[in-house]
Amino acid sequence: MSPDRLTSSDTDCWNRIGNRGNRSCPDLPRHIHCRNCPVFSQAARRLLDREPPSDYAKTWTLHYGQPPDARGDQIQSAVLFRLADEWLGITPMVLLEVCDSCPIHILPHQRQKILRGVVNHRGILVICVSLEGLLDIKPQPCIAPAGPSPERLLLLKAPGGTLAAPVQEVAGIHRFFLDETQPPPSTLSRARISYTQALVTWRHHRVALLKPEPLLDELNRCLA
Repeated sequence: MSPDRLTSSDTDCWNRIGNRGNRSCPDLPRHIHCRNCPVFSQAARRLLDREPPSDYAKTWTLHYGQPPDARGDQIQSAVLFRLADEWLGITPMVLLEVCDSCPIHILPHQRQKILRGVVNHRGILVICVSLEGLLDIKPQPCIAPAGPSPERLLLLKAPGGTLAAPVQEVAGIHRFFLDETQPPPSTLSRARISYTQALVTWRHHRVALLKPEPLLDELNRCLA
């Protein structure tokens, strides 16, 4: 959609026909993401240039005048991603980069379920691993998305070097308080519970927070 055709009814087109909608926008394949579209940029400029409300200063003065949350030192963060229909999280400390998905080159004479092959990341071959295989997550039937694929590649900082792990979707970084977490239930599979430190709720999804050290150590052991 061209910016000169922007009307008041189209100001949230990204929520209706863009990445957050049904992905039917004819310009979406060209821009890949709504944030690259001039319509989205124009709406952002209009939002930032608008006149503040009359009680703006008073509202934020009261907000920042509140005492800090006593739980402030208990905040943690996790990068949330999806494997099949399971949502998981891992600390950003072990994440080097989130990349677009790319072809996986299968290595000959490899039958183990952890090693997927290698990927070419900016001219460098990186070992590609299967988190589904390690966590015993059953794959779902592949359904082509209506718009650009949400699949991504996580580059993980492992003790033996960088590892690439394909995921179906990345939802970004989520912050949570420690008292919002729950211990993993005993109903989890043995493979899953070994690498799960807690559960947290995000947008009505139950997210398993992974233990980074045992997870990466086991990936290295399987590749040795």
